[in-house]
Amino acid sequence: MGCAKTKLVESGRFTVVCYEDHTNCNFVCSHLNYCTKPLRFEEDTAVTHRGLLSLNYAGAETGTSKIKQKFNDIHDELQKIHIPIEIVSLVFMIIWMLLFITFSVLLFLSHIYQVQCRHGNVCSNPGNNIEKLSSGCPKRWDGDWADDCCYAFCEYSDPPINGNIEYGKDECEPNRMINQQIKEGKPFDQFCECKGLNADEKREEDFYRKTNPLSEGRYINYEKCGNIKIYGDFRHLPGYYASPNFRKYVLKIICIVALILLLIHLLFSYLVTRMIKNLLNRGFEDWMSIGITVEYNPARTIEQLGLNRNEYTPGHLILQLPSQQVLTNQAIQSNISNDISSFSHI
Repeated sequence: MGCAKTKLVESGRFTVVCYEDHTNCNFVCSHLNYCTKPLRFEEDTAVTHRGLLSLNYAGAETGTSKIKQKFNDIHDELQKIHIPIEIVSLVFMIIWMLLFITFSVLLFLSHIYQVQCRHGNVCSNPGNNIEKLSSGCPKRWDGDWADDCCYAFCEYSDPPINGNIEYGKDECEPNRMINQQIKEGKPFDQFCECKGLNADEKREEDFYRKTNPLSEGRYINYEKCGNIKIYGDFRHLPGYYASPNFRKYVLKIICIVALILLLIHLLFSYLVTRMIKNLLNRGFEDWMSIGITVEYNPARTIEQLGLNRNEYTPGHLILQLPSQQVLTNQAIQSNISNDISSFSHI
């Protein structure tokens, strides 16, 4: 068997189980329906099953050849639908790979993205001495103080007070490290260093953790980290396509396309499974007429209880033979029909 890891169902007295036989079975084949070879079922269990042989055909030799012919006919039908399924699955794979590559490029750009001040000098009077205030950094610069220069602030938010979700006033402080790089004309990453809480903030944080049972056992971090605010005219490096705004826009498009593609892919997998079931029902129509039920279960990954691992179980075809009581009733009804037919000819 190609990649069978776990077989949920085994053949029994009235059960014939034929597992899928993919010689190239892998994750792509079992989960994305992209298989380079058409679907086939192992027919050995059906050929050697005594119950199936005695039920369908008289004599093991004749029964064996006819059962093999039945599976060959079904495999021929499965081959006819294989190429269209493979083409559609290949299109899905190409789109998924393009999305993955685009996401990887965005992730790479986020690590190399920097900005550089076009003017190369630091503002001498940033925001009318806003560093002396505690009302938060300005949303934008007012006047002309940043028209021919650049400046960077760090905005820090006070921690919650007594568990209250409302934050205190925002503190706005100059980012001295970034401003030095602006002065030197160097490109820089946009970041703010974390700073420790003062004594009053530590007392408030300790009080909140003591009075809030949800914070019990959590790591106590006596630091607060700020958000950088830059003002002026900056150059994006290596280009605007690497900027956070552009990356965020592209990421939204990727998420929307991926969600739509996932829904379409799930629908496609459902239609493929339904197509295979209909094909099997048509192929085993004569067997179903004598009481055999046909069930097809596609491949899936199951979680082994208590083992903390997932195992792949291949798709399988289940032929459920009628019980002995059903066979007896069928024989009686057949004999009665034959007797009636014989009596009518007298």
